[in-house]
Amino acid sequence: MPDSSVTISVILATSLSVSPPSGFATMTFTPVSLTKTTQSSYPLAIMMLSILASSSADWAEAWEIFRAEFPLAIWETVWVTILSTLFAFVIGLPLGVLLACGDRDGILPLPRPVKALLGFIVNVLRSIPFIILMILVIPLSRAIVGTSVGTAATVVPLVFAAFPFVARMVESSAKEVDRGVVEASLSMGASVGQVIRKVILPEALPS
Repeated sequence: MPDSSVTISVILATSLSVSPPSGFATMTFTPVSLTKTTQSSYPLAIMMLSILASSSADWAEAWEIFRAEFPLAIWETVWVTILSTLFAFVIGLPLGVLLACGDRDGILPLPRPVKALLGFIVNVLRSIPFIILMILVIPLSRAIVGTSVGTAATVVPLVFAAFPFVARMVESSAKEVDRGVVEASLSMGASVGQVIRKVILPEALPS
């Protein structure tokens, strides 16, 4: 049985000079010898040779594609991140306050089934992996933005993945507010809305 370990020696016999766009140094590839003792390294050597043997036209075309597409891709990433974060807070912030104030002894007690339903929805959405959640909300993405693919369509699953975490974060921070401060505000005649806006949210903001 022949030995599976063979020596591969690949020699690039010619130098390749690549002229990139102005402002970048010229890259020159000199003769290279690649030697490996494992048969599995052969595809890697071929890949390296194909990169080194690329013509200057290929490098120029790759640079033009990079220059045209990269700024747009960066902007789309920033835009999607900002938009999804904004909508996640728009949904998650009031939901978190409602969960914190909706306890039986809270300032805005909710019916037990409603409180249980809201907590169940938040817990379920937090536990679903994002790739599965993205598939589940495809019909909703089509209904909201008219398509299930593209930059705009990714905002919907991102919002659904993020707002439950925002809600739990707000709920946890709101419950850490000193109850004595809340009761003092209520005893001085403040309404529930005023207590939430002027006491709970400002006090919970640092945490």
